[in-house]
Amino acid sequence: MIQSELTLQPLSEQELVMLETFLASPGTTEESMASLEMIDGYMTAIVIGPEMINEHRWIRYMLDPENRREKLFESTDDEERIVSLLNRHISAIADQFKTDPEDFLPLYEMFSYSEDEERELAIEE
Repeated sequence: MIQSELTLQPLSEQELVMLETFLASPGTTEESMASLEMIDGYMTAIVIGPEMINEHRWIRYMLDPENRREKLFESTDDEERIVSLLNRHISAIADQFKTDPEDFLPLYEMFSYSEDEERELAIEE
């Protein structure tokens, strides 16, 4: 299957903010991965792992690890938008490892942090 160039493009800063806003919203559970750095590390592990994981399974675990919710999203529009962003992000990570793994940078390496404590927290997550 050939992916379009759009699906391999890293998320823009605006799209990352949209995703981060969703992750921190009341619509997610307390146990969900609530930061961009957490989902970036999680997705990187999925990409470099020994076997592929079904999209439904990794998204469900990311957003509801205790599997307590019947619905992960408040609306179909939210679901389409967020799943699209998540798929683009994991596709961009996979493409980076496929085409130029030596230049891969996790999200926390791409941003500057105003304080060392913020950077350390990003790395920890």
